Parts: sequence; structure tokens; C-alpha cells
Amino acid sequence: KVSSASPMPLGHPSLNRYKELRREFTVTGPGGGKTVIDQFAIWGRLKLNGIEGRHVLIAGDVDDYIVELTELVSAHATKSSLVFDNSTAKAKALRLMHHLENPRSFDKFIDRDFSNSRAVMAWREDQ
Repeated sequence: KVSSASPMPLGHPSLNRYKELRREFTVTGPGGGKTVIDQFAIWGRLKLNGIEGRHVLIAGDVDDYIVELTELVSAHATKSSLVFDNSTAKAKALRLMHHLENPRSFDKFIDRDFSNSRAVMAWREDQ
């Protein structure tokens, strides 16, 4: 369940920030009730720029959402059969998430660690 706050795009790369994110569970039967859990990074379905799709939703500062975001991205990479050449490449890719809100440092590490990547070259062409 996403708070009623409107998304605030961060821009480079695009994420959707909310004031708060919560998951709500309801247990039926005896002793049941509602449980609300605060979340800081989740997948969500949104319609942005007229296109509906699956997006990453975040809440809080980098220090709040980085662990959950790392888990989301790692799980997605595993499900997508994304294979890194080595553990160093994976660590470098995950480190990029610490720089999502700082375009200067994000670009620095993209250029330093992934400038020859086909994905990065294609992304740069789209900018």
C-alpha cells in the first residue's frame, strides 16, 4: 500500500519517491487483525507518462532504502538470469545504488566501471 503522497521523480536514473511506503496484511479468523509494516523500497505498478509498468518505489533517504533496494535488484537479477562476469562486477553494479541521487558520482562510477557495457552505451544514446 503506497501513501497518498504523489511520487517525486528523482531523475537520474528515475525512481519514484513517496513520503512513506507500507505493506498491510490482514489475518482472518480468531486472533486475526491488521499488521502494517513500513517499507523503504518495493516494486509497484504505476502509470507514468501515460505508460503503465512496474517501477521501483522508494521512501526515505539513501540510508533508509539502500538495503531493501539492493535486495530487490539482486532478486530481480537472479530471476532474470543476469550473470555477472565476476563478483567484483556485481559489487560495482550494486554500489551504483548508493549514488542514485547524486548524478555526478553516479556518472563517475558508470564511466569508470561500465563505459564499455552495451547497456550503458545504449542508455547514453537515449539521453
